[in-house]
Amino acid sequence: MASRQASRANTLLKPYLKRFMLQTHPDFFSNDPIKKKVNAASLQRLHGVLNPVLNRTPNVVDKSDIRLDFYSKRSGDSVVVGTFDRSGSEWTTVRSFLNLCQQVGIDIMQSDIEAVDAMNVPPPTSHKRPSLQQEFADALYRQHEESRVAATEWTPALVLRNPLLSFDQTVDKAKMARQLSQWLPQLRPKRWWGKIPVVVVSADTLPLQPPDNLTEGILILTADMQCADMARYLETNLEKKQTEYRRMQTL
Repeated sequence: MASRQASRANTLLKPYLKRFMLQTHPDFFSNDPIKKKVNAASLQRLHGVLNPVLNRTPNVVDKSDIRLDFYSKRSGDSVVVGTFDRSGSEWTTVRSFLNLCQQVGIDIMQSDIEAVDAMNVPPPTSHKRPSLQQEFADALYRQHEESRVAATEWTPALVLRNPLLSFDQTVDKAKMARQLSQWLPQLRPKRWWGKIPVVVVSADTLPLQPPDNLTEGILILTADMQCADMARYLETNLEKKQTEYRRMQTL
């Protein structure tokens, strides 16, 4: 049971960690050495806090609370403070991290909050039949996971709900969303959609894009691409971009 719960916590945590990195990565604050230094130090400590959940390693001996300060792209000069109670379960850690995500402006699915709160209960003291509360938590988690993987008809609205998708100001978002909703089924979206940042820029912008080190871990599509163009781009660049994005998560 403990191993299964750890796996659930890991699965729920990872998507939000990706979004959190997109708001707080030190490279986004290269023009402000103080913010960059604060975020670099806090991300290193955050990795230590989350490591028992992400890699299912033993919890640290030190059970004292830990405070982490972050600057996010949305918070300006205001510092965001996260507090982690390391004396609790992995679900306590996940709940604290979701609270931190909300503070930097990341939307948390209500079903995720309910799943975490339902699982964040004292462990059973015997091997008797699970309590109704535990059975409810298990059922809620199963329903939640099924909804994640269930096949859904691609629509422009669904495309625009991808939190890792962004557009250059000159791009017609509605038109691009319509095109992507038609082409995504042919682009093997399970490999990358919603798992790695995607930025759509105009064809005129592409020659002026930032240096490679500022686009690491980001798929760059242009508004004039057709489905075949995107397929070729993904075939050539996806593995490299995924490797870069995974490396960013470990920083």
